[in-house]
Amino acid sequence: MKIRRIAVLSVAQLLLISCMARNPVKHTAADLQDKNRNYCGIVVSRVVDGPPGYGETPDIDVKREIFVLKLDDNHVFSTTNVSGKKQVVREIQLTGRDIDFKDFLNNKICVRGMIHEQSSSFEYLPYVIEVEYIPFIAPSKM
Repeated sequence: MKIRRIAVLSVAQLLLISCMARNPVKHTAADLQDKNRNYCGIVVSRVVDGPPGYGETPDIDVKREIFVLKLDDNHVFSTTNVSGKKQVVREIQLTGRDIDFKDFLNNKICVRGMIHEQSSSFEYLPYVIEVEYIPFIAPSKM
């Protein structure tokens, strides 16, 4: 008698699978305000130049550490910027209250929150996500 194996997937595994599509994910400006959309990838840190010159005077510029989500999928954002061009986005700067992104360095996570275009001196990438919720964290490899 053959025994059939039935795969039972957890919610976390289903979230991971939903974030692994190979085609670019296309978003409108309205989509970026959708707090229920998952963005998945690997968290990395990057040191960037801050004030006073933001890279024009690297010897005296303050060095800041930012956290970036390197996206699993390419995302195409159609925004309301001046050029009106569609932009392929492969990484998003992470921000969030009471979240220490150092805890997630080099781990795969999915995040939810609102995305907006770079708008302040503390934002270094064209797109920033204000993380409100982290529905998935991949187990660390030991």
